[in-house]
Amino acid sequence: MPRNSFPLKPSNISSAGETATGLPVVQNITTAAGSVAATNPTGPQTYAVQLNATQSCYVVFASTLAGAVASATNGFLIKGTDFAMQLGISPGMYIAAIDAGTAGSLNILELTH
Repeated sequence: MPRNSFPLKPSNISSAGETATGLPVVQNITTAAGSVAATNPTGPQTYAVQLNATQSCYVVFASTLAGAVASATNGFLIKGTDFAMQLGISPGMYIAAIDAGTAGSLNILELTH
């Protein structure tokens, strides 16, 4: 039985439209001591994301780029030792991250159904 109520698959539609290659939409954030937001919002067909961090970091989702400011008090912790995590979101969300002590990367794979 699937973990979700609907099956998820990688999305190939970015916020700018369908990718020319048909490959999944992936964004990476290099975390730092200050909040860093992904360059683009999630695509119009993105209903979940898969997150994987190389180092522990705090992550936040927001409906605007100005609101995408991560901190240890408003974000949720993803440990660098955790397996990839899938979370449901709304299309067009912005994602930001801040490191939890050591800089690293947050990999964001957009998913659709």
